Amino acid sequence: MKPSPLPLVKLLSTGPEDTVHSKELTELEVETLKENMSTAHKRIEHLTELSSENEATVMRLEEQAKILKEEIRRLERNQQREKEAANMEYLKNILLKFLSLKVGDERQQLVPLLTTMLKLSPEEKTTLDAAA
Repeated sequence: MKPSPLPLVKLLSTGPEDTVHSKELTELEVETLKENMSTAHKRIEHLTELSSENEATVMRLEEQAKILKEEIRRLERNQQREKEAANMEYLKNILLKFLSLKVGDERQQLVPLLTTMLKLSPEEKTTLDAAA
């Protein structure tokens, strides 16, 4: 059974010798307090260990996330290269077609396409028009 706390008025009106400390603790109470302290220390140690494990897990997961993000960026760059390679094949075919045709309307129809794909300046477009 726990002793009830003193009311504030009584606590303020009594001296230090009249407070809770004036009562002697029994051996049973001392033993109970020691057990409670031991249990509390074990819980603290356990929670500290769990906290350390959680911190290690968080660090490992952050490192994995960093690696995965780098891998995603690498894959995106590879996809862009593949896309550009497909465009390069298309450009090659159009350029071969342009060179194989005789000067005239068909060659002139390929000029806007080559201008767009090669991102030609107006002066370069004029030169290509003259060649078509």
